[in-house]
Amino acid sequence: MVVSYAAIEGDGKWNVCLLGCKTTAAFWFAMIVFLRITSLSFIWLALLFLSEPIFEMSSSNNDPIRDKIEELVDGKIGPQPTAKQLEEIYSDGKVRYDRKQPPGYSDSNKSQEDKEENKKRDTYIHKNLAFKRIYGDLILWRELIEECKRISAKYVIFITDDEKEDWWWSINSMGKKTIGPRPELIDEICTVAEVKLFYMYNSEKFLEYAKKYLKIRIKTKSIDQVKETKLLNRANSNLRSIAKSALYAPQEGRCFYCNSVLDDDLTYIDHVFPISMGGPNLLWNIVLADPNCNIRKGGRLPNSEHIERLINLHEKVIEKGDSASQLLIEQLGETHLDRKNYILNFYNKLLDQYGSTSEQLQIF
Repeated sequence: MVVSYAAIEGDGKWNVCLLGCKTTAAFWFAMIVFLRITSLSFIWLALLFLSEPIFEMSSSNNDPIRDKIEELVDGKIGPQPTAKQLEEIYSDGKVRYDRKQPPGYSDSNKSQEDKEENKKRDTYIHKNLAFKRIYGDLILWRELIEECKRISAKYVIFITDDEKEDWWWSINSMGKKTIGPRPELIDEICTVAEVKLFYMYNSEKFLEYAKKYLKIRIKTKSIDQVKETKLLNRANSNLRSIAKSALYAPQEGRCFYCNSVLDDDLTYIDHVFPISMGGPNLLWNIVLADPNCNIRKGGRLPNSEHIERLINLHEKVIEKGDSASQLLIEQLGETHLDRKNYILNFYNKLLDQYGSTSEQLQIF
């Protein structure tokens, strides 16, 4: 979890900082939102959720997005919590979750499911500290409150695309309607940190309101992209769940590309035919991969050996006779020959489209 905040003091000066600690394998990236309010003291929190885990890449990897993020947060990372502070949060968290006190109690159910499926660890170790995934939201919340106290923030806007009930107050009136943050959250931050006003928006609403009320120049297309990304992330979340369940056993728990044993917390789904080249976001085009292979492959096409391996993988999945096998049949064809020809034709079409020379075509 990475929490980014920009505190705007009454004199209009910017104090941009970063509070953070990594709490789960599915890290949260921070987005610093630059808004100029000269008469108030605000904390702006903007959290964007990535659909897949992030891991620490070696310095040899050239990643312009990572480089830009490192530039933005350089010198702005706050102190990580101590082991004692974490234990206090975990102890308090047990009591809070038992009485359904937000935030974070919804994650306790998710953790129990993970235990039963034995697919994810409950604890992430970072710099010799044990971060328990079910308390990630609570750690974030405590850091926010402590920072509000430290800088005497009176007006706080929190931006998050987390949609769980332990953050949002919803009612059923002609369908489900989200009213705002949970009243318990407002009461706690206003009482403990002496905050006067606490607002909470998702990224889409935040951009809309910034454009409408603060006259920030934001393209409508940008807001539409945020909406589309949220919808895609929801769809991808379901697809990832299906893919991991359908492919783990047929791949024998190993990376599709390098055959190394997959780490449950760092298993990526990879599109064999890159989406950037027209590869579909469908089960037949997805495999489980080691993160290093996922990064190295990038937007390159598979080689002929990978194509043969993909065809064989599909047949292993279909042999199971479950819902995933039926899905592959619907997507590729009834017979083995139909499915094989579909993949080969798709591959050859991309080869023709992107050229056959090494300068024009990158093959992994």
